[in-house]
Amino acid sequence: EQEEALARVLDGLCRRGLAVVFIPLHFPADLEVSRRVAARMAEPAAVVSRALSVEEALSLFGCLHLCLGMRLHALVFAAVFNVPLVGLSYAPKVERFLARLDWRPPLPAGAFDFAALSREVEEVLAGHEAAREKLRLAVEPLKAQARLTPRLVRDLLTSRACPRGA
Repeated sequence: EQEEALARVLDGLCRRGLAVVFIPLHFPADLEVSRRVAARMAEPAAVVSRALSVEEALSLFGCLHLCLGMRLHALVFAAVFNVPLVGLSYAPKVERFLARLDWRPPLPAGAFDFAALSREVEEVLAGHEAAREKLRLAVEPLKAQARLTPRLVRDLLTSRACPRGA
């Protein structure tokens, strides 16, 4: 089962000296799952037990060494900080985002096992610095596009194509 496989992989990370922190972004549903997986772990793990502001979540993601993420926002936050990631896909939007980064395809959230997840984590960790650089190069154009959005909206709202009161 996936929760058991995830717990075993996370235990392996703890034994390598990495701290495991569950960051539930879809509150409170993710909190329940996080607590269940943490309870299955043999090693200690931290679970953020309250909803975080965007600023708080971003500050946490900026400190990570690796992100195992299922939520699109978790993967986006990790990518913004060039944190190597392993995606678990529950929706096509996760697959599309990782493809846009030219990143490794995600594992299906409901159909991975210990061996597959462990292999993905090991491969990302083995090429950690190269993965950080690959993310940096992939994310820069996306950041530039994001900076254009407010100007595009302003231009649209002030153009004749958008009648007042629409």
